[in-house]
Amino acid sequence: MIGPDSATNDFWWARQVSLVTHCWSPANGTSRVIDPLATMTQGYIGIRFWNADGIHYGWIRIREMVVLDWAYETRAGTPIKAGA
Repeated sequence: MIGPDSATNDFWWARQVSLVTHCWSPANGTSRVIDPLATMTQGYIGIRFWNADGIHYGWIRIREMVVLDWAYETRAGTPIKAGA
């Protein structure tokens, strides 16, 4: 469940965060992708956002850095199950 009671070990940020970084070295001709999304084959990212009626919760399902689908709860303050 993604909502106001999500565990404190879950990550909520109020500002922009880096979920993936692409490093490229023209001198060596190498590149690599690092950070959390780079090691994840498939998973969910929980989101929250503010609207005129309050905070809404949602999810984004990704696979290998591609957004597959997403949803959010239309009722403010209401949790949503990842994948629902």
